[in-house]
Parts: sequence; structure tokens; C-alpha cells
Amino acid sequence: MNLPVIFMVFLLGITGPLGMRAQSTLGIQSSPPTAPPAPPTQPPPSDPNPSKPDEDPEKIKVWVTTSGKKYHKSNCRYAKGASSITLKEARAKGLDACKICGGH
Repeated sequence: MNLPVIFMVFLLGITGPLGMRAQSTLGIQSSPPTAPPAPPTQPPPSDPNPSKPDEDPEKIKVWVTTSGKKYHKSNCRYAKGASSITLKEARAKGLDACKICGGH
């Protein structure tokens, strides 16, 4: 290495006004310091026994047909001519959720 290259490397390592002046003289654009990336956030642990009132099987309405073995959402294509009962009643009858609509 020759002396000008060593001096240039030295000046590039200097921070503050002198280093910025050396970088601008050499035509080097320095970027402003950036903050370190934020650590990844993790969702809060889920409650193993959620007790949401809108998920109470005694309050959720599902639709069943007289001959079917599945329960449906009201807008399911298989719920035509069906009557509504509670999810608890449907489960007590041994009915399973429709694989198309999910049942509720």
C-alpha cells in the first residue's frame, strides 16, 4: 500500500466533522446512522379456555335439515329448508359441522 491509500483509509475511519470533511472531499456519501432493528414481537399467549359470550354453544344458532347428519351456517348451500337449533342441541344429537361452511 502506498501512503495516500493508507491516509485515505485512516480518514474514512474517523468520525465527527473531520471524518465527514474527508468523506465529502473524497466524494463519499455517508448515510446517517440507523437504529438497530426492533426485536420481533410475539403475540400474547392464548387463553386455553376462552370464555367469549358469543361462542357459548347455548347461544349459537345452527341450521339442520330433517334428514341430514351435519349442522350448517344460515347461508350454507346445504341449509336450504333447514330449521335453527342451538349448537349445544346439534352436538347432543350427534351432528357434525358441515365441511363446506364450518357449521357456525
